[in-house]
Amino acid sequence: MSFLNLSKLKRKRITVVITCLLIAILGWLLLALNNQYTYSVKTIMLYKNFPQNRAFHPLQSDTVDLLVKGTGWELIFEKFRIKPESVDIDLAKLNRQDFLVFSNQLPEINKMINSTQKVVGADPDTLYFNFTKSYLRKIPIRLQRQLIYKNQFGQSADIELKPAYVNIRGPLEILDSLKFWVTDTLKLDNIDKKTVLTVKLKNNAVKNVMVFPTTTQVTIPVEEFTEKIIEVPIKVYNNNAFHDVNIYPRKAFITLKVPFSKYHKIDADRIVASVDLNDWKYKKHRQLTVRVLKIPDFCELVNIDPIKVDFLIEK
Repeated sequence: MSFLNLSKLKRKRITVVITCLLIAILGWLLLALNNQYTYSVKTIMLYKNFPQNRAFHPLQSDTVDLLVKGTGWELIFEKFRIKPESVDIDLAKLNRQDFLVFSNQLPEINKMINSTQKVVGADPDTLYFNFTKSYLRKIPIRLQRQLIYKNQFGQSADIELKPAYVNIRGPLEILDSLKFWVTDTLKLDNIDKKTVLTVKLKNNAVKNVMVFPTTTQVTIPVEEFTEKIIEVPIKVYNNNAFHDVNIYPRKAFITLKVPFSKYHKIDADRIVASVDLNDWKYKKHRQLTVRVLKIPDFCELVNIDPIKVDFLIEK
């Protein structure tokens, strides 16, 4: 018998029953979604308050599954869940013991997350560490850079780092392998004046090594440059047989790009131009090539005139 063939009274009764059933289901669903449930969120552990004089190595992954208590609404709808990218783990107790209980730090973690949802546990809950004796060493900082100067400008003195050294604490075998610590790559374009800025040191990828400080101040001296032509006598090298060697011409004109502030300080005494007699003795060259072996710091060689010289050897 179809629903349409029922009497009006029976259809009304069935409609009331269905409506009541839907209301009951909706009420149960609302109550269920308001209840508290636990869900899991994976996050990264960042360590702070490192133990003194103890180099450590975690015996578990640097990620942890947080157990978070939230409502059914938060469990169903992904956007309502908390998803901390990282949590700070206090290592102060490792000065006295070789493990940490994660749940002991839940009040600080919940305070950091600052949400109505609460972290109630973690997997794993106990964190274990392997320890060795820790040593302290100071190594130089090396600046990684990609610097492009404006036309006619350039670096006019040494780049200064403050501090120029970084303190490394960790196992002796690791410290012995470290000769320097690099910065993040400093990229600058169109530089035309003295530049001072702070650069971060490269992140430490070794878990049981501490690096401090984590930044350095970089000072880049920059000046406008100009060209200067200097006449320089040409020296003869590798005249081991003590021949009487005459070269023509005896001097070369060296063109340098120099900072304006040092223009009058740069002269022939600070430049070494030479020819190598081995080019004739072993390579049978009929002319000798002029090479510049020394120029002042922060000058750039532009041209050598002449680049080839004639020579006469009298035995």
